[in-house]
Amino acid sequence: MARVPPASGHFGLPGSIAGFGDEATFAALAEQAKSMGFDGSLCIHPKQVAIVNNAFSPSHAELARAARIVAAPMRDCLKLGAVEIDGVMVDPPIVARARGLLAIPQKNDP
Repeated sequence: MARVPPASGHFGLPGSIAGFGDEATFAALAEQAKSMGFDGSLCIHPKQVAIVNNAFSPSHAELARAARIVAAPMRDCLKLGAVEIDGVMVDPPIVARARGLLAIPQKNDP
């Protein structure tokens, strides 16, 4: 399964995708891009697909946190504008991002 960026998502790398032979540098750029809020990256070589999938697929911890956010009562969030979950402020955009993460098909999904 390739992590294809959605039409409304943000994708890219803070560097060149042309150096497909240097997998370590490409992987570091992909991780940096994820930390900057990108949703995926273009690939110009088949070697890059697994690297992009690994970098941009949500971790088990990210999925577990997203599930806690989505499961939390959002009535107060809508009324107050934000709630606290796991010691962090959660507002409607964070809830939307959590729902988006949970909507991404995972490797073990049917």
